[in-house]
Amino acid sequence: MPFKTPLLLLTILAALTAFGSGCTISSLSDQLNNDLGSSLNANDGFDNGDFFNFLPNILVADRLNGRLVGMDDLAGDNRVEFDLPSGGQPTGFATDDWERIFIVDGLNSTILRIDDLTGSNPVTYGTPGSGSNQLSSPQSITFDGRWRMIVADSGNNRIVRSDDMSGTGFTSFGTSGSGVNQFHFPSSVATDARDRIYILDSGNSRIVRIDDLSGTNWTTFGTLGAGVGQLNGPLGLTLDFNYDHDGNAIVKAILVADTGNNRIVSVDDLSGAGWTTLGSSGSGTHQFQAPGALSMVDGWALYISDTGNNRIVEVDDIAGANFQAFGSAGAGRSQFNSPLGIVGL
Repeated sequence: MPFKTPLLLLTILAALTAFGSGCTISSLSDQLNNDLGSSLNANDGFDNGDFFNFLPNILVADRLNGRLVGMDDLAGDNRVEFDLPSGGQPTGFATDDWERIFIVDGLNSTILRIDDLTGSNPVTYGTPGSGSNQLSSPQSITFDGRWRMIVADSGNNRIVRSDDMSGTGFTSFGTSGSGVNQFHFPSSVATDARDRIYILDSGNSRIVRIDDLSGTNWTTFGTLGAGVGQLNGPLGLTLDFNYDHDGNAIVKAILVADTGNNRIVSVDDLSGAGWTTLGSSGSGTHQFQAPGALSMVDGWALYISDTGNNRIVEVDDIAGANFQAFGSAGAGRSQFNSPLGIVGL
């Protein structure tokens, strides 16, 4: 996913400069809400006149309840929901620089873009099938540095890219199999600052990295099993980054929801260096049941969809420090039914 300088920070700095040393909190708030906020258009993802209108800190694809859930913390504070149309089932999602939400509807084989969790300005991409701008049981979405959509088209055993929601520039890569340039139900995608694409090839129990959608520098890690360097039907992948003195993002770790082994795996790179695991089968502390997705937030919090336990878990790191869990099975406000995609913002 592209790396961005926070718009809010830039705007505050500009306002402080304009106001000078006489700036007060009240005057700054008025300026941001009335002047700067009203200058943003609808595509910026903010409500005009209300600049401080951000997405919740945590977003969850509550798959079998057919909804996207947002909340500020693992107490469930300020919970909001968006129900997918047409009986859809969200399997993953991503947000862009304008804080629009791109939801992968695995059941209907489409991508749905909405401006916010009220569902405003819905736009749909894709139809069921295996042709151009068609999808089959997609599971995950991310963006490259040009904000082009990259989707794990899982049922078609390929990765697809589109410039936008109109389908311009449609490109696909991969065929069914276990060899080079082949996938078996790819379930998760991520990109680094060099626009390399990391793909969780679930059915082949491996991680794949390519430089581009021509498959350049095809590199893999992992085999089927439960030992070191092995995975079992993994479903979720995320990247953790360090930043050099110039602010460039460098991959610090690759983290995987090793679903069939009921654990989280971290490696430094695709050589498998720094192999570390967290978890075992169960429903207690440091235990998981078929974890399906995960999201690292700037190196300080790891969120995990503990799919089989119908809960969300937060830990500080791969050591499992400060383990917290929220949720139980059901359709209520503190409940989930087979949650999958998760993003911490």
